[in-house]
Amino acid sequence: MEDRKMIYVGNLPAGVSTQHLNEAFIPFGEINQILLPQTAPAKATDTAQAKNFALIEFEDNEDSEHAIFNMNESEFFGKVIVVHWAKNSHKQLVMGK
Repeated sequence: MEDRKMIYVGNLPAGVSTQHLNEAFIPFGEINQILLPQTAPAKATDTAQAKNFALIEFEDNEDSEHAIFNMNESEFFGKVIVVHWAKNSHKQLVMGK
């Protein structure tokens, strides 16, 4: 069986934190990590902003599947989010590989 623990959460609203994501996704199972990539500030006076997606890795494949089933196309802080299996290209964007 393929190891599918990492999910992609897209269309996130501005200002979402890893804590917000943890609170929303923890009901589906134990979370190993949440990756919320940041954009580099345009100027020295700017602050880094989160991109509009995150990757969430669960402890178990079944928990990931439940999160996708229950959270895809749900409302999260006023926006409809997209939740599906993370692709290698998503992981490469976050991890720089």
